[in-house]
Amino acid sequence: MNDKKLKKLIKDNFNKDYPKGVDGYNVGSIEDIYEKAFKTAIEIKEKERQLELADAQFIGFKEGKWSSILGLIEAMGLTEDEWKDWKKKFPQILDGDDIKEINSHFKDKCSN
Repeated sequence: MNDKKLKKLIKDNFNKDYPKGVDGYNVGSIEDIYEKAFKTAIEIKEKERQLELADAQFIGFKEGKWSSILGLIEAMGLTEDEWKDWKKKFPQILDGDDIKEINSHFKDKCSN
């Protein structure tokens, strides 16, 4: 793959510009860049998978399998960052009261 195709691959898949200095500076080999890009892609896919699993658990909550939304998120081990990501991707699953309760939980957790 030539540099032009690599630049396009990085820009299209990671919305980032080609690393500065590659055209004349030693920032690593093309193989190093591919390896870093591949690892980043795997991390992104894993994060998406975790969000989808959280979504399935929230659907279970709404179907009555959990009596407490806070019990559910504690059992899931949901972090505040994961919660923020989940809200962006799947906001329609929970109602406003559930969202407020979880937001309050993380706010209280941070202040302790």
